[in-house]
Amino acid sequence: MELRHLGYFVRAAELLHFTRAAESLYISQPTLSVHIQQLEEEFGTPLFARIGRNVRLTQAGQILLDRSRNVIRELELAQQEITSLQGLMRGTLRIGALLAFSLEMVPVWLGVFTKKYPEVHVVVSTGTHHDLERGILDGNFELAFSFLPLEADEMDHTNLFEEEVVMVVSDEHVYSKHERITIKDLEHIPLVLPSRHTNTRRKLDEFLVEYKVKPKIVAEIDDLHALLTMVKIGGVGTVLTRMAVAGTQDLTAIPFGRATEKLTAVAMWDRRAQTTPAGQAFLEVVKTHCGA
Repeated sequence: MELRHLGYFVRAAELLHFTRAAESLYISQPTLSVHIQQLEEEFGTPLFARIGRNVRLTQAGQILLDRSRNVIRELELAQQEITSLQGLMRGTLRIGALLAFSLEMVPVWLGVFTKKYPEVHVVVSTGTHHDLERGILDGNFELAFSFLPLEADEMDHTNLFEEEVVMVVSDEHVYSKHERITIKDLEHIPLVLPSRHTNTRRKLDEFLVEYKVKPKIVAEIDDLHALLTMVKIGGVGTVLTRMAVAGTQDLTAIPFGRATEKLTAVAMWDRRAQTTPAGQAFLEVVKTHCGA
């Protein structure tokens, strides 16, 4: 068994689509299929169940995926540690972030980091808070950037900054000229909100319960771009962090008229895993930029 075979298998298992997996690995689909077949022959059992055009992992395949991720992660750590002994910083650093972070903040952090450590290849993925925690625990990310609270006991974090929660409407909306709004105003504005498993939504729901407000929620959308597009054209409002709409045209962010609601932005990681030199260096860049 070769390490590259495991890498090919992991990619195919994550995408569950051989053609897309092959394209992302810059190999042909038949070549990928041959490597997967060799693994199946070596283990003596199918790793994928092929049902028509659909592909899914078998139980054996899921076991191998979990173990393979750990193997690849440990080898990356070994590479990082060996190069650090040589006074070098190389390898791959995988991080995750909420889309709100990746719009403006992550590119700034990357710009500083890549200038200092040009030999480190950084891979950035976005997702919900739950996706990010799951990705860290599965070994897909070393660091991720989100808001409190954390869900899993295995997670550790450092606070970065406080972020304001605001009402967002289009520039043409009747409320767009308001300098501030009250929580009661949310009963009169049709709302499109993030789904209930996001930390912003959880904060808003606590806010609504505290003030006994029952808003008119017309839709819930996970995708930030789709949500903002609907706010621009649909005559509705939403509630987000201020940075989620930073630099977005045709939208107005309005603070609430009471003590401003805020979320705590954090960098988070698996407390059980050893942080690589690249991960430590990236975190220092972020903390310096945020004044943390």
